[in-house]
Amino acid sequence: MRGKRVLGLPVSVLMLVSMFFGGTAGGTQGKGVSIALTVSETAGIARSAEPVTCGIPVPRASSLMSADGLHVTDGAGREVPSQFQVTSRWGGGPTDARKPVRWLLVDFEADVAAGQEARYTVSAGAGGPPSTGLGVARNDSSVLQVTTGAADFTFNKKKFNLLDSVRVGASEIVSTAGRTGIVAQDTRGRTYASYSKAPRSVTLETDGPVRKTVKIQGAIAGASGELLDCVARVSLFAGKSDAKIQVTVRNPRGPRVVEGQPDFCDIGCPNSADFENLDLVVGCTQAGTARLGGLNGGDLSSAGSLSVYQDSSGGRAWNKYRGRHPRPQSYVSFRGYRAYSDGALASSGNRPKPWLGTAASRGGAVASVRDFWQNYPKAIRGAGGRIEVSLFPGEYAGPYSFRPGEQKTHEVTVCFHGPGGESAARSRAAAAQDPLVASASVEQYMTSGAMGRVTGPTGDGEFDSYEALNRATLDGGTGTDLFDVIEDAEFYSWQDFGEEPVDYENGGTGSFNQKYNFDLGMIIQWMRTGDARWWRLAEAAGKHTADLDIYHHAGAPGAWYDGGFFGHSYHDEENDLNPNRNYGKPHPDLVFGAPGLFQRYYMTGDPVALESAREISDNIRWRFDNSFGRGNGEGYAEVIDYRTAA
Repeated sequence: MRGKRVLGLPVSVLMLVSMFFGGTAGGTQGKGVSIALTVSETAGIARSAEPVTCGIPVPRASSLMSADGLHVTDGAGREVPSQFQVTSRWGGGPTDARKPVRWLLVDFEADVAAGQEARYTVSAGAGGPPSTGLGVARNDSSVLQVTTGAADFTFNKKKFNLLDSVRVGASEIVSTAGRTGIVAQDTRGRTYASYSKAPRSVTLETDGPVRKTVKIQGAIAGASGELLDCVARVSLFAGKSDAKIQVTVRNPRGPRVVEGQPDFCDIGCPNSADFENLDLVVGCTQAGTARLGGLNGGDLSSAGSLSVYQDSSGGRAWNKYRGRHPRPQSYVSFRGYRAYSDGALASSGNRPKPWLGTAASRGGAVASVRDFWQNYPKAIRGAGGRIEVSLFPGEYAGPYSFRPGEQKTHEVTVCFHGPGGESAARSRAAAAQDPLVASASVEQYMTSGAMGRVTGPTGDGEFDSYEALNRATLDGGTGTDLFDVIEDAEFYSWQDFGEEPVDYENGGTGSFNQKYNFDLGMIIQWMRTGDARWWRLAEAAGKHTADLDIYHHAGAPGAWYDGGFFGHSYHDEENDLNPNRNYGKPHPDLVFGAPGLFQRYYMTGDPVALESAREISDNIRWRFDNSFGRGNGEGYAEVIDYRTAA
């Protein structure tokens, strides 16, 4: 590393991370729990009883042993529906009830005016929380059915069609005949679909009174075999007719191994999964009028077809990599997006937040995808009661290639409605692209001890330079702050969004891969300052790392690279052939990622972050247990064998 700065972030900030696990638990005394939360709305859309999920730190001195008896109240002292989950404990695992709670995940319902903040409080109280209409109506060997009080969702355990049936009131909006699911075509034109095979499992992953999450594991398959593994997590909420769908697709194939070395770094390497498009399809029972919003110039409406296609980021460096094949950004054709009505160009622009719906006499659905332009290419299409959320659209000029063990996760929200409910559903689909963010106070994060020995800005003159360096990361000006560096490096697309460029080498096209646990450092800065920009950076980084900086492997490790974490790009490496996978391959000297991913899980409950953090941890443990001499990547370590030592 050259100089004292990395990507505009001072090394002093990164050093905070080294104290994350080593700090002692200080902070408030007393047995009572009362934690204030601030819920922020940033999209300019009023929210009513919108579900919010956040993690809160609990001081060891509180001696909170379980979440029983905890409640959430609004600013007027009224109790709101809530649910709690212990995710970490002081000195033990989350299931060790003998240890006090360190991190607590809370789901609750919030009302927030457009562009405003609202206050809520987590505290102990008598009695149970308000009842909700969220429940499981049926769960047997064939079907899992969840009722929210506003809609009924049915999942077929014999067929991976994502949503087997959706009813809003008396209207069946989705049925088995509509073929809702994940559909793809490979580079030879062969079709694959999730509903071509039975799912491996359909389980209730989260079962609370505010949110229930159904986890479906299976494959996208066709006559020629399986193209990709697929995990869909469908979250359903009390009193809502919306489905928040987290879809992860992965190439499950192992690499070709030559003389003990896996060949899995370059795009298009052996055992890659190559395809032309991949869509999440929602088939409604009734054809209706399509409507497309979130674009320049207002909404579009058609009784025929509508679509919006994002070809590039729409930023000033949108064509930086054009022609530098096979880098995923290299096939861009034009700046930003284009929208079409009945096949004719109707609108264009740079960075939309689109939603698309179909409405008929019995109701319909509206869909949106989070970080639409940032994860380009993307498309949403609608015609004849069918909505296609194209996560990897066929309109793009280049193919898609998943290397062995590579995966990508997207978040899609589908808001279903009955007759006359389309306007409210459109608003909810638009709002889903900017979810509410709940946070504790800076004082709570700092004094809880949950982050170790960390403090907020103190005003102490000895630390003026340190704080100035931190602020410069966000406010350093053109060409120096991190947001500007990301723009210049064009670190967007499904491959690079959330990654930080190595801006001090080779034009800034290499990837940093969370060196020095950079993502954790950003979370800490958000906690100690309350500046939401740190959280925006950290959230994108965590999602990227969980998917693309790891060689993913199902089950326990069986080789030194299974679940391995890739370090930053080699010095002066362009990354056009091997984005996020340097040729040094997973090496224990460059293993980062896990601390930030665990912390992301504590803050959000994101199961993908937890799974990936565990993969990295299991890989390092396997290497320690199985390498020559125990420990490092060269097969040597000066350590005592703890299994045989007295």
